[in-house]
Amino acid sequence: MRRSLLRFIVGWAVVSAALSCCCQGGRSAGQHLYKVVAHRGGYIENGLAECSLESLKAAIGLRCYASECDVMWTSDGRVLVCHPDDHGMVNGLIPSRSTLAAIRSAGKLPNGEEMPSLEDFLAVLKDTKANPLGTKLWLDIKGGPDDPLGEKVMEAAAEVAKRMDALGLVEYLVPGYHPDYPSVAAHYREAYGIACAWNGKLTEVEEYGPSGWAQVQYEGFSWSAYWPPDGYLDAGLTLSIWHTPPELTGVRGYKETGFDPGLFRYYPRLKAIFVNHPAYVISRLIEEGYETP
Repeated sequence: MRRSLLRFIVGWAVVSAALSCCCQGGRSAGQHLYKVVAHRGGYIENGLAECSLESLKAAIGLRCYASECDVMWTSDGRVLVCHPDDHGMVNGLIPSRSTLAAIRSAGKLPNGEEMPSLEDFLAVLKDTKANPLGTKLWLDIKGGPDDPLGEKVMEAAAEVAKRMDALGLVEYLVPGYHPDYPSVAAHYREAYGIACAWNGKLTEVEEYGPSGWAQVQYEGFSWSAYWPPDGYLDAGLTLSIWHTPPELTGVRGYKETGFDPGLFRYYPRLKAIFVNHPAYVISRLIEEGYETP
C-alpha cells in the first residue's frame, strides 16, 4: 500500500513539474520526451474527456512521446478527432455522411469542448510554448461504411498536416485488417514523411516490408509464437507495444489483468509503450532506472 502511494506521489510530482514548465512556456535544461504514448490523452487516469484538447495538453505536460486519438473522415472532407461508438457513430451520426458542423451541432464533449478537428489538435502541437518538446499525435485510423480501410482519412489528414507545416508531428496507426500495409506505409513515408504502424497485426517480419513498424498488443503478443520481441527487434523492425488494462491491478479467475511492469525490460529498444496510465508508467520507469526525471 505504501509503495503504491509512493508511486502515485512520484507520478504526480512528474506531472506537476512538467505542467509547470509547460504552462510557463519553456523547457528546462536536459528535459526530454518519455517513450510513452497516452491512450486517448490518458483519459482513464486523469479523468479528462477522451480525445479532447484538454487531455492532449495533459499528455504534453507529462512529456509523453505522443497522445493517441481516433480520426474519421467527414462528408465535407474534414478530419474529425473523436472516439466513435461501437457502431462507428459520433453524436449519433455517421461521420462520413455528416458534415463537421452537423456533428458539432449534435453534441459536445463531456468537458464542454466542441468536437475537435485535426486542425485544432495540430494548432496546439505547433505552438512551441504549449509544446516545447515536440509531443506528437498518433492518429488511429478509423474506417467506416464509406471509407472501410481509412484511405480517405489518411489522405485528408496528411494534407492537413502538410498545409499546417506539421508533418513531423503526426504518425499513423493503420488498421491491422488493411490488406496492403507495406504499400500504405511506403506511400506516406515517401510522399509526406509520415511513419505508419500496422496496428494490432502479428505476423512474420518480412510481411511488414522495408522500414516496417509493428504496433502490437502486449497480452496477445506475449502469448504468441513471436514472443519474446527480440526476434522482431533484432531483425530491425520498429516496435511499439500497447498495454492498456483499464485498471492498474486486477484479477480475473486465476489471471492477473492489471498492468505488467515486466514489459519495462524491453523499454530501451522499443519505439514507445502505449498506455492508459501514462503518469504511473513514467513514475515506474524513473523508479526502476529506465528513465530520468
